[in-house]
Amino acid sequence: MFGLDEKIASLASGKPLVALAVALLLGLRHPLDPDHLAAVGAMARTSGDRARGALIGFTWGLGHATTIVLLGTPLVLWAAVMPENLQRIIEAVIGVVILVLGLRLYLRHNRGDQHAHPHRPPRSLREAYAVGVVHGAGGSAGIGLLLIAAIPSESVALASLFVFAISTTFAMSGVAAGLGGMLQHLPARPVGAFVCAFGAWYLAAAAVGAPYPF
Repeated sequence: MFGLDEKIASLASGKPLVALAVALLLGLRHPLDPDHLAAVGAMARTSGDRARGALIGFTWGLGHATTIVLLGTPLVLWAAVMPENLQRIIEAVIGVVILVLGLRLYLRHNRGDQHAHPHRPPRSLREAYAVGVVHGAGGSAGIGLLLIAAIPSESVALASLFVFAISTTFAMSGVAAGLGGMLQHLPARPVGAFVCAFGAWYLAAAAVGAPYPF
């Protein structure tokens, strides 16, 4: 985010503990990317309480970690990089997902359906996991993976990959709990409209091939 990942990565050295510490810092910062905040914030807004928001954030993190490990392992071991055209398509999908989440929140307000639905937890958690899977293939995650792949030792790089994935999961749980609690005090319509606008902008930027973070 705005070069912060590169600044954190510049602290790395050949020492394993330093590399793991840098991966931890990258993972703790990663949930603060605007596209992550927009998507998880829209889901946490309807969670009903901080605990539920934390669970949604944690589940998003598990989905994100799944993709990070699946994509990061071949990158570390064989320097396999995702094709640029496929990366653009994924960024466009992320924009669509954010747009749909915002639109749903906006329409719920118009129907008067602003409250949480505790009888639907499996669906919301499946959704959070799926959104996390998509985000794990996004541009900001790719930047983190490239930085980790630059670690000379493959074993240390793989360990750093898992540290990055796990720390992102727990960090997003905390971020989502805070977002859920904060956004509960804001009207649903403007929150939904803002998320929609951000998703539309993100989709447009991806369509013209603007480099992340646009």
